Amino acid sequence: MMKKKYLLFFTVIIACLLVWVASSAETSGDYEYEVNDDGSAEITGYFSDKETITIPGELDGHIVTMIGDGVFADMDEIVSVHLPDSIQSIGYEAFDYCYDLTTINLPNGLITINDDAFANCWSLVDLNLPNSVIAIGEGAFSSCGSLLSLTLPKNLKAIGDDTFNGCYGLQSIELPDGLLSIGSSSFSWCSSLTSVTFPDSLQTLGDYAFSGCTSLVSVVFPKNLKSIGSDAFYNCESLVSLDFPESLSTIDIWAFTGCNSLTSVTIPDNLFSLGGGAFAACTSLTSFVVSADHPVYEAVDCVLFSKGEKALVAYPAGKPDTEYTVPQGTLSIGDSAFEGSPTLTAITLPEGIVTIGMDAFYECTELTSINLPDSVQSIYGGAFGNCDSLTSIELPPDITRVGYGMFENCKKLKTVTLPEALESIGDLAFNGCNALQSLVLPSTVESIDTSSFTNCRKLTLTVTEGSYAETYAIEYEIPYELAAGE
Repeated sequence: MMKKKYLLFFTVIIACLLVWVASSAETSGDYEYEVNDDGSAEITGYFSDKETITIPGELDGHIVTMIGDGVFADMDEIVSVHLPDSIQSIGYEAFDYCYDLTTINLPNGLITINDDAFANCWSLVDLNLPNSVIAIGEGAFSSCGSLLSLTLPKNLKAIGDDTFNGCYGLQSIELPDGLLSIGSSSFSWCSSLTSVTFPDSLQTLGDYAFSGCTSLVSVVFPKNLKSIGSDAFYNCESLVSLDFPESLSTIDIWAFTGCNSLTSVTIPDNLFSLGGGAFAACTSLTSFVVSADHPVYEAVDCVLFSKGEKALVAYPAGKPDTEYTVPQGTLSIGDSAFEGSPTLTAITLPEGIVTIGMDAFYECTELTSINLPDSVQSIYGGAFGNCDSLTSIELPPDITRVGYGMFENCKKLKTVTLPEALESIGDLAFNGCNALQSLVLPSTVESIDTSSFTNCRKLTLTVTEGSYAETYAIEYEIPYELAAGE
């Protein structure tokens, strides 16, 4: 009986709430609206299929100040919209997926454009953002592929994540003085953009900010810039030069990966942190230039090293040499240090090397020979991935793990010698090693990922009877044989 009373009680409450919501919305002509606390109106619904819309400045005596969330979303019949001067805010996804919308006036009193407000408005060509706008939400104009040029409001302090992502037709942008930050992927894949001049006020460039801007030729960095995010200019293949300000202290991982037109990079004296792969696979890059008194970095034969850590940070992928000997005294090879170096066939590592970083030799497609000294204790994932020409390799005795994708897609790899200390083999470690016919797994191995040997069609494992490796081979139906003498 008590349960029935509770059920009746909650049913009444829900019904009352529905009645309250319904009663809070008013209708006037083609519009549904709600009255705000200050007596102004927020448009919350639209009931027409007109191509041209002129939104009224008042509804039943209430001044219209807001376009609500999703009001016109997916109305692909809309071609033109005229907003009244009273509009101050445009809501989340207000015009999202209005494919045929070509023109809209944004009034001088507009203050806020919320997330995805005009996302996927493929036909929007002209956009005049008034200076009254102080906030533009994430993805507000993403995938507006026909947008050609853009002048941002002078009071704007920050550009949010994905704001203009995928505006493929955008050829020029004018950024306002006073802008402090550009968010992640703000202008990524704006593939027609040819140049960018940043205001001196800018301090931070977010991750992927201009990634995939394949037509970008020149960038003028501001004098107060402090950091450049990961992948910020990834695959900007037309970018020919970089002039970093002395204020710059951080360049994050993969920031300029795949910038194939860069030929030389000068490291500023105040740069203290350079992420792995920041200049990986820049196939025209032949040199790094570093001042003699730089506190952190140095260039040795145009190759970038970290002084204190005694680490090889980056090898310029455009160097024409076919062989390279890492200097004696080097302790580590950094993440993506040699990634995408297309001419190297042989690399010699000195005794004393301790660590080989993630993707260190990734996609060195002509590499046929590399020695791994006994001093090496750690080799991280992807280190030799996509080394198409590598045929054999012997891992040092202290290696306990073959990491994620370490030899993935090494299509000519026939011989791998694993150490007796090996304990685990990671995800995709040997995936796509089509030429690998045999591999001896030590009895010490206690963990092998389910996809470690995918697409190794010719592989037969040699395992110890009763070992974890034998159990694994049986479970995943990988051909195997027992080690000699068993």
